[in-house]
Amino acid sequence: MMRSGACSPATEEERPLPRRDWILLPAIGVVTICVLLCGTEIAARKVFFRYAGSILDCLSMDPETGVRGLPDATCREKAPETQWVEYKFNRCGDRAGMECGPKAEGVFRIVMSGSSTPFGMRVERDQSFAALVPDELSQEIGRRVELYNQSSYFYATSWDNPRVVAERLDRMMAARPNLILIVVTPLDIERAAFGLPNRLVFGASHAKGWKQVRAMLSEEARANIEQQLLDKSRAIFALRHFLYESESEFMKSSLMRENEDDFLKSQLSDQWLQHLQLFDSYAGAIEARAKNAGIPFVVVLVPDRVQATMIGTGVWPAGYDPYSLGERLRSITTRQGGTYIDILPGFRGIPDVWQCYFPVDGHPNAEGHAAIARLIAKELASGAVPGLISASGQSVTLRQER
Repeated sequence: MMRSGACSPATEEERPLPRRDWILLPAIGVVTICVLLCGTEIAARKVFFRYAGSILDCLSMDPETGVRGLPDATCREKAPETQWVEYKFNRCGDRAGMECGPKAEGVFRIVMSGSSTPFGMRVERDQSFAALVPDELSQEIGRRVELYNQSSYFYATSWDNPRVVAERLDRMMAARPNLILIVVTPLDIERAAFGLPNRLVFGASHAKGWKQVRAMLSEEARANIEQQLLDKSRAIFALRHFLYESESEFMKSSLMRENEDDFLKSQLSDQWLQHLQLFDSYAGAIEARAKNAGIPFVVVLVPDRVQATMIGTGVWPAGYDPYSLGERLRSITTRQGGTYIDILPGFRGIPDVWQCYFPVDGHPNAEGHAAIARLIAKELASGAVPGLISASGQSVTLRQER
């Protein structure tokens, strides 16, 4: 009978790993992870790719007038969550779907002003509510209506800059409207004081100017470098896109972001109250010009995705009120002599309303624009707005045709 000794061969359990395996095995694991991550990133970049170079070449930037399109320019853009979108500007630099100039005889003209949402960012013009409202409203009131869109691709509102406000009002009046429609989003209020820096250098391509704008916009983001690096990853973007398609996950993530949705809180912060003061002064400037010209002006708040989701589901945390900002805008608008139309309650009747917005980008998609168009047209024809006659013949106070 043989005894196990020092010279006996070791079993498989007892045999130690060769030294090279302690290096190779972790290395193989790391390489495998890197290959998977790189493959996922490459695949995500093919699906969620972005190209915005051409639209930047179609915009004119001026600290005294804000951002507007170049006359007769046509550009295309591809955002990660969208198909290719064409932006075509008329000779006045507006994405209006018509030339600037006198309106046709017997047409009720609405001139609309706002930022990226009413501009129709991320959707074709014929899918935007700027294009859909006239047909919806014409059916409601039985009269031909056209909407001339002077909204800007960029949110450089600069409500605290008298020159920018004056230039914007001059353009509104030059279009000879029967009605001025101011479309406001929560981001417009938050960025009310945002303007282009005076140090911008202008050239044919505006490349230097855009570099400075981008640098300025990124100043806040530099405080969180890790988040910025994550935002550069298309794989992370894809994960967020699919995650945010879930209403519960989207709301949970949104409410976790500090100061992201302060406007939804029942008690607004001092900073947001300051933002509203700027809107108050802007509304006052509109009222002064509109009153002299005998033109009514209307303000409407279009909610962002979080606000619309709260209203649509009827559920929000304690301390929040998705209707609060609208009521404050109503108070400011009516005090300044304008009319506020409230489309927020209409979002209660839209099934899965969070799907009316691009999940990560946050702008309304084509379905969202269609829903917004119906709500705006319904409120404009409800009898609250001077200058319109309902299809049933019931009239409201009319302003004499110009």
